Amino acid sequence: MKEKLVSACYLIVGLINFAPLMGVLGQARLSAMYGLGKLSPELLLLLQHRAVLFGITGGLILLSVFRTPLRPIAAVMGFISMAAFLALAYTGATVNDALMRVVAIDIAAIAILAIGVLLGRKKA
Repeated sequence: MKEKLVSACYLIVGLINFAPLMGVLGQARLSAMYGLGKLSPELLLLLQHRAVLFGITGGLILLSVFRTPLRPIAAVMGFISMAAFLALAYTGATVNDALMRVVAIDIAAIAILAIGVLLGRKKA
């Protein structure tokens, strides 16, 4: 039962981190996800690359659901990625409503991942 709960935590966080991969589909998808206006071609390229990096992070977390030895590195990558975004969002930058939704989702995902990590710890 405990292992299923741990796996569910990693699955949820993996899906949350994998979802932004949809940004590779272009301007319209990125605008919908992040509440952005018209993007320059350079900014579009950077945000699409960011989407690919999220796909990699989310993919690793999802893979760790089935390959448990990957969980420590997947958790570290997830924590660093989400905590970095939260730190950047709270450095005084203007954050629109869509990005505040991302902030809230990342806070919840960090909590879920922490639960998964704590429940999955092996007792010494």
